[in-house]
Amino acid sequence: MPVDRSDGAGAPDSCRALDSVICCAPLIMRRRIVPRLIISFAMVLIVSPVLAERLPLKLYTSADGLGSSFVDYLMRDSRGFMWFCTRDGLSRFDGARFVTYRVGDKDSAVGIEGIYQTRDGNYWVATTAGMFWIQADAVSQLPDEIGGRPFLHGELVGRGRGPLLEDRQGNLFYGSNDLYRITRSNGKFEFTPLKLDIVSALARRRYRLLRRCRPSASQSSSTALPNRDSPAVRSSNLTAATPAQT
Repeated sequence: MPVDRSDGAGAPDSCRALDSVICCAPLIMRRRIVPRLIISFAMVLIVSPVLAERLPLKLYTSADGLGSSFVDYLMRDSRGFMWFCTRDGLSRFDGARFVTYRVGDKDSAVGIEGIYQTRDGNYWVATTAGMFWIQADAVSQLPDEIGGRPFLHGELVGRGRGPLLEDRQGNLFYGSNDLYRITRSNGKFEFTPLKLDIVSALARRRYRLLRRCRPSASQSSSTALPNRDSPAVRSSNLTAATPAQT
């Protein structure tokens, strides 16, 4: 028979006698364990952000040698240097300090918009004055000082500037108002425009989609109703009007 028992707190337990064995449902234990689990879970949620690993962060400004706090583009080259294209020069970071260069000559604009390194190690630098090509060994040479800032000698390739991409075959492409392939012949760079038939390709694709959506000419001709003035209709009408000969 069920027996109600209570501890010092006065909370009853539900018990049953089965074959002289008393089985009790520990309600008090349940009521104590559940709040403890909730408190433990809340402590884990609170402590886990504190114990999480925080990455070391350092803020670099022009006081550390960075050309300017306005950075348009950054790149890591094949040698491990980080390059920052700023409004006041091209900054190189070796992990410990910055070196900010002037690109071109003393009359060149200081604003740097982009940098790209090809597989031969040379650099293409886009400035507000145009595109410059810089040989790989020019970075390791002792730079000239102009206005208290190191100077990188570069060849002015053109006044235009845009994105560059080198494919797996080593072909270098330049994007502007059109797509160009850059080649070097007799010491000069040549920009060959590539004709991209994008409009015609889109038109052909649209035509194929329309053909899939519309019935073919054979299907339309088989389901079309005959014209009453056609020769076939007139001949059939004459045959029907003429009496059969015996």
